[in-house]
Amino acid sequence: MSNTRKRRSAEEILAELAQKQQRLQERAKLDSAKANPALLPVVSALHGLNKAIAVNQRQFANGPQSFESRRKAHQLWLAEIDAAEAFATNELQELQADKEYLVSVINTIATDLVGGLDVTPTDIEAVLASVGKRSDHFRNLLDALTTARNARKAFKDQFAKEENAVDAAPVADATEVIPG
Repeated sequence: MSNTRKRRSAEEILAELAQKQQRLQERAKLDSAKANPALLPVVSALHGLNKAIAVNQRQFANGPQSFESRRKAHQLWLAEIDAAEAFATNELQELQADKEYLVSVINTIATDLVGGLDVTPTDIEAVLASVGKRSDHFRNLLDALTTARNARKAFKDQFAKEENAVDAAPVADATEVIPG
């Protein structure tokens, strides 16, 4: 395949320029017709439709308010909620077990004290040392919750970084974006 371009003839260039001139003349006629006060309601309606179309088209783009991004954000949020629920359920079970153990120990120590037995600080320390220890399952659930929370935040932060970059970029004139 060669990299040479075919030169256009003078007739081809003139024909292209004539088409461009015709399009510009049609656009000028349309612009002057739009300036007619009788057409102002129609032009206003067209402008409103263009704005509504732009708003709706943005929801199909890749930004933070797009349908896909909002769906993914909600899925990540639900995953975090599920992980938090599993973690809280397990935590409640382990806390309830600790409570039952302490109630049992208190009853035993109270019976021993009434029976005249001594309870040493070492005995109390041993009881307290055994309370509050969490299972491996607890740690796994905590890790799952942390992972889910970090995934949601990372997804959210990705758009914050993009928005900051967009804010720093030059803004185009709105008349260039919406015709009419």
